[in-house]
Amino acid sequence: MVDEKDEQNKAILVLAEQVKKCVKRWSRKEKYKLEYQLLGVSGLILIILGLTWLKDGEKMDPPLRKRIIIDLTTIALFWIVFEFWHFSSSRAYENEVNWIINGSLAFFGARMIQLICQVNPMFQELVNYLKSKSSKTDVIENDTTEENK
Repeated sequence: MVDEKDEQNKAILVLAEQVKKCVKRWSRKEKYKLEYQLLGVSGLILIILGLTWLKDGEKMDPPLRKRIIIDLTTIALFWIVFEFWHFSSSRAYENEVNWIINGSLAFFGARMIQLICQVNPMFQELVNYLKSKSSKTDVIENDTTEENK
């Protein structure tokens, strides 16, 4: 009976060690999650800069040199705020930092998709096709309402 309890205790200790290892791995992943997201935001900003230059060329407003300075400053500000938060001992603003980074990912992701749609002729043709279909639908709806009068 004593051997049985010792084996159970050993099994519990082994299980506890496995759980401890899993928690360590998980906390390591969580530690770098915001940094990976911030790298994504930085990449999206640079992709948007490239797509805007591809779309507008030298007619960019603001001009390319100013836009590069603006975008690099934006990236630097994101990283400065993140590093300030990261190295502070207080985690009081963790939810706000998460919200800002996730909101930035959503905003810049949507902006990138918008620019891809504007640059890609296939999407432009699709938009024109959908506009032509909607205008035909409006004409048909106007005809049916006039007939009903």
